[in-house]
Amino acid sequence: MKRWPPIIWLLVSAGSLLVLIGYNGAEFNPQAFIPGVLCIVTALALSFYLAFGAWGDRPPASGISWTIPATAAFYVACAAAALAAGGTYAVAALCAGMIPLTAATLLTATARAKTVRDGDARRDTTAEAHEDPFPGIGVDDASPLGDTPEHSDAERVAEPDERFSRRRRSRRDHSRRA
Repeated sequence: MKRWPPIIWLLVSAGSLLVLIGYNGAEFNPQAFIPGVLCIVTALALSFYLAFGAWGDRPPASGISWTIPATAAFYVACAAAALAAGGTYAVAALCAGMIPLTAATLLTATARAKTVRDGDARRDTTAEAHEDPFPGIGVDDASPLGDTPEHSDAERVAEPDERFSRRRRSRRDHSRRA
């Protein structure tokens, strides 16, 4: 899990399935619902730990961690709006927000897992680790925003491909049609 934090999605997937089995709107099955909620809460707790607590040798991924409070604020606003329909809907909005919040924290954890310190700066480890079977992208202070070390040094000017350009018809082509 240290190399690829998204493996936690297995807990989210299993938990979501159990929650849907545990409560389908008409029937409540606590034997499935409670373990499902526990799986999702465990995944959320693990993702927060990986994003902010684990890996003391790894620098924080501050360029992407803003997504966590933004996601939390969005679902709190959704819960506040749902309060007009009743408290049950507000609780449902907060519970539903745990899955996207887990996604945001796993995104931060994955970026942190692929980032190392290089002096005072942060460096992305994925450029030289082309054989790494676990996808992800780290934070790189040396590259300008929007650039990546995976780009080629040679700049290519886009040119239209002749295979897809329109053919010019000659008079002979027009005479064959008639």
